[in-house]
Amino acid sequence: MLFNGMKESDKNKAVIVKVTAAEKAAFQEMLRFIYTGGLSPRLRTADAHMRELVSLLLVADKFEVPTFTGAVLKCIREREWKVSDAATLADSIPEVLTEQLPGLKAIVVKARTYIIDTFKDVSATWTSGEFLDLSWGQVELLLQSDELEADHEEIVLEKLLVWIGTYFADLNERKWAVARLAPHLRPRSFGEEFLNSALFRLPELDLVRDDIRKSLGTLKSAEEDAESFPPRQSSRLEIAESVRLDSDGTIAKSKSVRWLGQLWRLQIQKDSRSCPPTVGIFLYVGAPATELEPSIEIRIDFLVKTWPGKTWKQIHGSDVKTGAYFAENHSSGYKDALDMPWDQAMQAKEYLDPAGCVCFKVEAQRVKKAPKGYIEV
Repeated sequence: MLFNGMKESDKNKAVIVKVTAAEKAAFQEMLRFIYTGGLSPRLRTADAHMRELVSLLLVADKFEVPTFTGAVLKCIREREWKVSDAATLADSIPEVLTEQLPGLKAIVVKARTYIIDTFKDVSATWTSGEFLDLSWGQVELLLQSDELEADHEEIVLEKLLVWIGTYFADLNERKWAVARLAPHLRPRSFGEEFLNSALFRLPELDLVRDDIRKSLGTLKSAEEDAESFPPRQSSRLEIAESVRLDSDGTIAKSKSVRWLGQLWRLQIQKDSRSCPPTVGIFLYVGAPATELEPSIEIRIDFLVKTWPGKTWKQIHGSDVKTGAYFAENHSSGYKDALDMPWDQAMQAKEYLDPAGCVCFKVEAQRVKKAPKGYIEV
């Protein structure tokens, strides 16, 4: 508007532009940029709120000053992001503006990804103050994401009800909120006892109870609904396998379980690298459907059941491996799980169940790491 040949850009005429009270500070910052060629130093510090930078973008678009737009986008890219920054960007940018500016669209996509990465582990993050401060749109974004991790959908619903309760004191309003968000729940991820649980009978579910019951009934009668109602990802992996340790050293392999986009299995074998041979236990990852993120960290615990108490005993303590480690080695474990030779383990009453088998288990969990600052897009 100011530089594009319109009447407002005519240097020989007085320029009258309409600036709202909400735009005043941003407009003054734009004028400063036009005269000095740079943004105020304060805007590059943590003291500047992301809302302020967004208001600069909106004013730059209104008055069509592309150099100012570029400077603000650069400032946003270089900023060390917080959750509140990503939330502001995800909510406050008009879609029409992101379609006009590919660089801005990439930033908004990055902001939404940041929110999902921060809160995808429901059990670990949905009780935090930062989660309870999220807006309606951001919670919808999380519920719709295929990256959301929860062992059961009951966990998602419980945490969601807490979030709803912080915004709506009236029961009827909470019912309305549940009805609005319920279509984003995943029926296939509810546990078998959900319909008989106290959670299912809560009054907040009055408007959706019949629909949920109908959805669960549909799942039981139609396999094709797996695509319509995909389950949630789990943040944890657990595989147990009972093994008869024989003199031949037969390798025992569990069924493969899909987790983090990969197929995992537990394997128990006679490990001849030791003399005498020992009991080896390993967690294997098969040919991946998608590559593991190299920087992801996975905590692994191997356990063995003891008798007659039927309690689980940890094997050699926890271990943490990265996605890059599994990409290179394909397995993690111990070649001497029971601290005794294979032949001795075959007779170890401490570990043998009434059927003469030893029960091993592996538990793996993605280690949650707080997202670091924004990476330039």
